[in-house]
Amino acid sequence: MPTPELHQLVGTRADLEFRPATVADARLYAELSLAHRPDEPEDPEVTRHGWANPTPGFTRERYMIEVGGRAAGYAWHFEGPLDADPDRNGDLSAFLVPWAMSPERLRGALEFIEERSAAAGVRTFTADVWEDDAEEIEVLGSLGYRRDRLSKAWELDLIEHR
Repeated sequence: MPTPELHQLVGTRADLEFRPATVADARLYAELSLAHRPDEPEDPEVTRHGWANPTPGFTRERYMIEVGGRAAGYAWHFEGPLDADPDRNGDLSAFLVPWAMSPERLRGALEFIEERSAAAGVRTFTADVWEDDAEEIEVLGSLGYRRDRLSKAWELDLIEHR
């Protein structure tokens, strides 16, 4: 069982509450992720293993997002060691489940995680977004993000292509 201080509220913004995510939250994260992107399920056991065995030298903070005490999303930031990246680049992301999603709330979640990342020394932020997520693209654009590159995701149909 996580210690109580790990589950204490870290901050609020746009009626969102943020608390540190622990290994015990891996299943909740997987459930929220599935509600957010049903076509991209997360395995809670793989998540639990990854969270329990962080990459040495890298900083990663994870937060569960709540609205009115109800789990509503997730936010994280990640950056490498200073000696490996003197430019201080970092990745960040936030999502909200459909019932909690609004541009104002997503903006609040992204601003919160940017502040946490900046406090860790990051100067340049990178965020990944799906091309069909128009609201997130719009919110990121309003925060000053711009498209830098595109990548391709592939799908293999195991029935048709045995």
